[in-house]
Amino acid sequence: MPLNTIMGQNPSMPTSSRKRPIRRSFRSPFRRNNTQGSLSATFNYFESDLKVNQLNVNYATEEELMTLPGITRRIARNIVEYRQAIGGRFNKVEDLALVSGIGADRLDDIRPEICVTRRKLQSCTSSRTQSMDSIKSSELSPASIRPPVDINTSNAFQLMTVRGINQELAAAIVDYRQRRGDFFAVEDLLKDFYEELIHDCLIKVENLEKEAENKYLELDNLQKELNMNNFEVTFDKSEPLTAIIDKVEKSLIEYRSIKAERIEALNAFLEKESELCRELNAPSFPPISGIPSEELINELKQHVNKLQTEKLNRVKTYRITKQSIISLMKELEFDHLQPIHNEIMNSNEETYNLTPDFMDKMKNLEDDLKNLLEDATKTVEYLKDKLNKLWDRIKIEESHKMSFLSNIKGVGRSFQDMLKNELVRCEEIKQANIKPVIMSVRDEINEMWDKLTY
Repeated sequence: MPLNTIMGQNPSMPTSSRKRPIRRSFRSPFRRNNTQGSLSATFNYFESDLKVNQLNVNYATEEELMTLPGITRRIARNIVEYRQAIGGRFNKVEDLALVSGIGADRLDDIRPEICVTRRKLQSCTSSRTQSMDSIKSSELSPASIRPPVDINTSNAFQLMTVRGINQELAAAIVDYRQRRGDFFAVEDLLKDFYEELIHDCLIKVENLEKEAENKYLELDNLQKELNMNNFEVTFDKSEPLTAIIDKVEKSLIEYRSIKAERIEALNAFLEKESELCRELNAPSFPPISGIPSEELINELKQHVNKLQTEKLNRVKTYRITKQSIISLMKELEFDHLQPIHNEIMNSNEETYNLTPDFMDKMKNLEDDLKNLLEDATKTVEYLKDKLNKLWDRIKIEESHKMSFLSNIKGVGRSFQDMLKNELVRCEEIKQANIKPVIMSVRDEINEMWDKLTY
């Protein structure tokens, strides 16, 4: 069935005998905000058909402007913004040519559809309107009639050539026809199809309301979890649900990001804290439940920083103490190490836990080695003193003394053994020459006695 026919347009009827249609603006609930290209099209009225209720561009909304041929949402918005910029109204139709996206060619396409005043038809129509009298007096020629659109066979693109049918509505008509079969009368389109369309719209509205409610609930829960109840989404009651949902979604994205950042920071700090507590045998941070506040995150961060500082101090002490132990053991010439020595000498600061107990063991070992070194030093001094006296008794040459003592460079066991061996050797020399020694001692005693008596 041709759409021109079902809309009450009989091609055989003269223009003057038809009832002039009332202009209506249909805004599809399926229209997307980012519609690309022109979604407006014109009904295939006769070229000479006149619109009594032309669209007044001084009062038209964006949606009404989009019903004009070739006017997209972007161009409609440009018209509204330009109209506001020049004081709220166009003085003549030709002023629209100055709007971005209109130009002379597009203005010629929409000129028959628009006016800038509410005066009588003769004062606001275009040159096309002014030829009304000549059209009334003659039958319409076949060339002036556009081919009708059959809604039972036309595809979506063909349906979009009818004014008032945009891309979404055309797709909905084709879908309905495929599901329900051909249209048999105009009532099929006006009743069944549009009733289904309205029903779908209501379902969409209900779904949007549920979506908005769920998003508000999620936002409220996030605010409670994050302890951030100082935010409120404000909107105008006239705003569409999609705009309100977008506003809430933007807030949700921000709060979800904050929640994710806190959880990430919490897990990172807890992991580091667990590692440090194990290495240092330190007490753990109190358990945390739920999403932590910023203050709690900062407290945990300070706790971790304190543990890291403690670890650095222990590592520094460990290095100094271990190096001291190595030096002491080398100086004392310890060949056979005790278990505690092996544990410390084989330890590594990267893999060994520097617990307080281990650090105490290192300190105690260092103190013990220092005491041993002090004892060894006293022993070497004693042996040197004894050896010097013995050398004097047996008249050892000075060159030998100096040569021997130059080899005593430490207090370790090897140097003590050298001194002891030299003492044994000198004692043997003393025993072999006991008589001269005794005589020498007697002479020394007599000399000392003379000094005391005279």
